[in-house]
Amino acid sequence: SRLLITCQSFKVSQTETIMSRGSSQEYLLQGSILDDAVEMILHRLRGMSDDSVESQIKFKEHELVYSMRESTTSVVNVRVRRSLAAPDQPATLCYLGHPELGDKSRPTTVRTCVEVNCSPNVRAFLQELGFRLEFEYVTQGWRFRRNRLKATVAKVHKILSPPNLDQISPLSKSHLVEVSLVSNSGDERAANEVQTFAAQLQPLVNLEKKDPRRPEMQ
Repeated sequence: SRLLITCQSFKVSQTETIMSRGSSQEYLLQGSILDDAVEMILHRLRGMSDDSVESQIKFKEHELVYSMRESTTSVVNVRVRRSLAAPDQPATLCYLGHPELGDKSRPTTVRTCVEVNCSPNVRAFLQELGFRLEFEYVTQGWRFRRNRLKATVAKVHKILSPPNLDQISPLSKSHLVEVSLVSNSGDERAANEVQTFAAQLQPLVNLEKKDPRRPEMQ
């Protein structure tokens, strides 16, 4: 089945080796902006994004983060993301590697990124493999594109009574802002493209390198 093929494309060892349709790198900068200033950043991003309907999308998504401990020091995390605004769309299974720490001069966070569509019963399949649900949340906001760049402005919500997704509560009085680019490994221009785009959002928001493996859920 498509789900079986999808999940077999992930082969994770203690060295985080990924066997997939092609390993990619995500170049990422993150920051936050107070709710009162969101309209200003949205106005600027509308002017910076491509001139098409697909380049400016409002979204609402349910994200579940699963983990499996391989040893006392190695934990594998995957996440399942599905659209609440368009429930007929397939869910997405995503593996995000640990940020690379070797080259501190890089202007962005760099991590392995593998993302594939999957069938609706992916959550049951992950549990059969030994993954455990760590936490879940709902994000709601806007997604912009310019060429191969993606910018996201989103509000993160806590789910008050899982699995009921109608009752959610904002985690903070700010929105998460991300600028990212997914490219082939070794693309030296990608980090500079993200940095240049993020600089144009100043002084409204200052985007920085951060460890994005686990968002603050307090």
